[in-house]
Amino acid sequence: MATGNLDIAFRHPKITSTNRWVAWAINPKNDIDRAMPGAQALVVVVPQKPILPPSLEQGNITYPITGLRATYQNNEVTIFATLTLPKSTKSLVHLWQDAPLSGSTPQAHDTEYDNTHSKETIIIA
Repeated sequence: MATGNLDIAFRHPKITSTNRWVAWAINPKNDIDRAMPGAQALVVVVPQKPILPPSLEQGNITYPITGLRATYQNNEVTIFATLTLPKSTKSLVHLWQDAPLSGSTPQAHDTEYDNTHSKETIIIA
């Protein structure tokens, strides 16, 4: 990784109802077996009225982030961001989820196989 910057565009399809949250996360410990504990997420809230843009609030995670934005079109949420990683980074564990909201409060995601295995290691050249 020459610059230390990792541009992401995470697309999560099949969000057919509004009033949901979608998250893309990283695990700074880079542990695929225990990816969820300690994961740091970029969370998008899909509004009840799809004419409004999805909302994102930027907070601190291990790696600096720039260019954070999200879209909701054709039942798909896409999260865009640039992460500044240490130049020595060779891999990164990432994971993703979605679940409903209760009012504006995110609810727990399902614990079915697809949810507990929504993770993988990205090899960075």
